[in-house]
Amino acid sequence: MLSAATPRPDAADGVTGDALDQALQWFVILASGEVTPAQRQAFATWLLANPAHARQWEAVSRFQGMLQGMPSQAAGQA
Repeated sequence: MLSAATPRPDAADGVTGDALDQALQWFVILASGEVTPAQRQAFATWLLANPAHARQWEAVSRFQGMLQGMPSQAAGQA
């Protein structure tokens, strides 16, 4: 479960950091398995708010896909 200390990127909250940092934060949240409907909506809002968000989300998604195809030890080192 996400704690109060867990960063929660949300376009309405004015997330700090660049688009790549935000995309990585969203990846962690969405991969947690404990995503709320409000978080899914906030992600959708963030994704559409800026073309850079979509580009960086695509980059994070591609990297994650590359890791899935690697042996687990190599992926862990990456």
